[in-house]
Amino acid sequence: MPVDLELWNKLNDFEFDDPRNAFRFTDRVARENGWSKTFARSAVNEYKKFVYLAASSETPVTPSGVVDQVWHLHLTFTHSYWDEMCANLLGRPLHHGPTKGGAKEDARYRIQYEQTLMLYREEFGTEPPAEFWPPPSARFASAAHQRWVDARTHFIVRKPKLAALWAGTALATTGATAAIAADGAAGSDNTAAYVIGGVAATALLLFGALFGGTAKRNGKPRGKGGDGGSSSFIASTGAAGGNGKGKGEGGEGGEGGEGGGGGDGGSGCGGGGGCGSS
Repeated sequence: MPVDLELWNKLNDFEFDDPRNAFRFTDRVARENGWSKTFARSAVNEYKKFVYLAASSETPVTPSGVVDQVWHLHLTFTHSYWDEMCANLLGRPLHHGPTKGGAKEDARYRIQYEQTLMLYREEFGTEPPAEFWPPPSARFASAAHQRWVDARTHFIVRKPKLAALWAGTALATTGATAAIAADGAAGSDNTAAYVIGGVAATALLLFGALFGGTAKRNGKPRGKGGDGGSSSFIASTGAAGGNGKGKGEGGEGGEGGEGGGGGDGGSGCGGGGGCGSS
């Protein structure tokens, strides 16, 4: 059970979705990340836990990639973020800014993330769910390969699926070539039929790799087409209406789940001082 139960109850009851809107915050979280609405709602709940840790901890904390994606989006809902949550609920700002980068910062924020997982266990009495809070090795693995991708103009295929596609294509080509050679040795000529069969098999493999993979998007964390570079933020806490004095810049972002990575980076926040993020 959280130590500051009053703060946690307020955060837990905080409403992100305006019932008057047809397209709500959680809907946008799901759409922009390719998540199911169920996964998006759970991600928002994990974000609330992160905000609680940021506001109540005396040591810096760093979010997971998935939680970071929710934080990024919440910042664009400026009234909800700055007025309703920071000013009215927390009584202090929680800022977000870029990293200086470099190995030293990466190492620092990896340590902060490990400490955040420990704080999570202590405050909530449970293991952080791996689909939202992956281990540090996964959290900081793929930020340099992250990109925004427009799904209207690009297919998104996981590399293991692509490797299977190339292997299947090679097998189909080899089989067709062998069949043509054997047919020629037997004195008949069905080359056209074998070529058509090989092309059809390759097309089926391609279709399965492209559309079989995207069918899973609704249930698994996907990130933004593979996680955007090593973006970061500075989170600071201080008196309401003022700026926190402490700040820090962070390392690189980590992985989400199937189909892509998680978020852009981490963040550190201390209850009475400053926060930094990666």
